[in-house]
Amino acid sequence: FYIFVYMFTKNVILKLFFSFGQNGNFFYGTFFVVWLMPRPATTYFLLAYLREGMYIVRPSRVEGKPHMARKTKAEAERTRLRILKTSLNLFLEKGYERTTFVDIAESIGLTKGAVYWHFKNKPELLVALVERMCARHEASLGGMRGAESLEGLRDDFVARAEAIVRDAESRKFVRMMTQMDWSSKQARPVKRMFEQQNRGVHAGIERTLEVMKAAGSVRREVDVRMASAVLTAMWLGLVRAKVDHGAAVDLPGAIRFGFDMAIKAMGV
Repeated sequence: FYIFVYMFTKNVILKLFFSFGQNGNFFYGTFFVVWLMPRPATTYFLLAYLREGMYIVRPSRVEGKPHMARKTKAEAERTRLRILKTSLNLFLEKGYERTTFVDIAESIGLTKGAVYWHFKNKPELLVALVERMCARHEASLGGMRGAESLEGLRDDFVARAEAIVRDAESRKFVRMMTQMDWSSKQARPVKRMFEQQNRGVHAGIERTLEVMKAAGSVRREVDVRMASAVLTAMWLGLVRAKVDHGAAVDLPGAIRFGFDMAIKAMGV
């Protein structure tokens, strides 16, 4: 009899219980099932709950996030990385504004709630993606190395160009960033945050030129802000021509040539 009850009621009972549980009515679900069932099945139900109930996924009443089964830190980090990599592909294919958390979740077999577990909104996801890719790029270069001389600045950006050319994920990221509409409502907060933190290619060049001007390596009459804007435009234009449009140009060589011209114009 107990075997029969076990085989017949397992799925029905647990589905009923889980259905009530998922709607937040944990107490009423328990009462409903126990009230309907005879004692043998009730005994099984309680044992099944002790064994399997802890894996139920129910909406949490804290911060609107789902209560997920516990994961190790390593598992959570792997899931976060999958979300970031998928986001890069979808932002490039569909555009940042048209990509939703549902799109991201479906692409990697997760629920939308699982994506929200890691990122509360799309701007936060974009910030995390940019920070990951920038850190990855810097790690491949050993950090900014061009703060001591104009030649060092040139060599640093030549190395950056070489890193972009040889790495497929970096090329995807460059294409995504150049296709972003940074004036849009969704992207403006992210752009403003990076400007406030004084980050990006332009900020890096400007900081370096200021240091060299103070050290006497750049002539005093040079407008550092304008020089930084010109070098940034040259850098981004050449990178975009190569990555976005497949221009038949030696990107590292073109970067070197452009910086050499700037060195002649600015150097003492």
